[in-house]
Amino acid sequence: SDPPMARPAVKALPPKHLVALAVVAILGLFLVADYLWASSRSAAPSIWPSRLDISTRPTASPPPSEK
Repeated sequence: SDPPMARPAVKALPPKHLVALAVVAILGLFLVADYLWASSRSAAPSIWPSRLDISTRPTASPPPSEK
């Protein structure tokens, strides 16, 4: 009684919402793992501020030198 073509048609369609959920879940897990890693080790947090300083120094230096 059940049409056999109904099930394959549903499975053939790419579950975009599942893909989006998987991407969000992976990003969330990565952020949580990174946060836990940084909080557990004192060497990890020192890497992030250094990157932030490097990115802010070039943007902060040009204006004073131009003036």
